[in-house]
Amino acid sequence: MWGIEKDLSSINSYLRKVKVAYQFAIDRGYLNGENPATQVARFRVDKPSQPYCFSTDGIQAILKAIPATYHPIIRFALVTGLRRGECVRLKWDDIQKGNMRIMGKGSGRSRESKPKIAWLPLSDQAMRILGEIPRTGEYIEGPFPFMPMAITRAFSRAKITAKVKGGSFHALRDTFATWAWEDGADLLEVSQALRHSRVTVTQEHYIQMKAERLRPVMDRARVVNVPGDQPELKVHKST
Repeated sequence: MWGIEKDLSSINSYLRKVKVAYQFAIDRGYLNGENPATQVARFRVDKPSQPYCFSTDGIQAILKAIPATYHPIIRFALVTGLRRGECVRLKWDDIQKGNMRIMGKGSGRSRESKPKIAWLPLSDQAMRILGEIPRTGEYIEGPFPFMPMAITRAFSRAKITAKVKGGSFHALRDTFATWAWEDGADLLEVSQALRHSRVTVTQEHYIQMKAERLRPVMDRARVVNVPGDQPELKVHKST
């Protein structure tokens, strides 16, 4: 069964590439109208999506292996949780007073499309990264003037060179979510930062649960000695 699901995943990957190619042509005026690839439904693959969280060593190794021109977009995705396409679509005009306007997933900038727009605050780290990028030449319109597939190829090659197993560019989004949650952010807050429609999407597909995070929960179990029996464990519930 997994062989069939793997083939379906490959077809879905090709469909995404076709969609990106059409959108690229539409955005630059080579084609008119809506993107026809958006009307093609992708196959559902029942293989569960497991979150992947990069280690700091893994991120540093990838940055050393990838061309420096990609450093800003990797660092920016890591501190904002933006998807690859959202980074590429970001324009300087979208940066206003410490906030960024995000052209959401599945949206475009053509006249016929109705983009999903969201505003999010930019952290000091994100602002510093943007401040390092010159607004000249190919960067005159936006900070990340790359083709999506070029980013994917460069990232994949860097992982191989750095001997980092697992994860993709999208896993930077998982890493952002996991690190924010581990540093004390509420699950709902992380979900809203990622702009998910349901908290369960964040919980099931974006946050990698680590055993040490559960220790405070386990340590809250109280031991109650019961005569003639083994100690009975009762979990203390806060009121």
